[in-house]
Amino acid sequence: MAQVTGGKVAFRRTVQPADYESKSAEVEFSFTLAEGEDPKQVAAEAMVVAKDVVLRTLGLRKLRREQ
Repeated sequence: MAQVTGGKVAFRRTVQPADYESKSAEVEFSFTLAEGEDPKQVAAEAMVVAKDVVLRTLGLRKLRREQ
């Protein structure tokens, strides 16, 4: 049986703020897994981060302050 050792997550979003104008952003993360890590959990967490980066880039989500 094959073992998953890494992968990629990509998220892209395009918005049209006005006629004849559009903004687009895309992010792609590659990752490797440590032995014993759950690939589904790591991919889900990477997708949350990817989506957040794209939405912030397009101004659809406010920046969160790091504490």
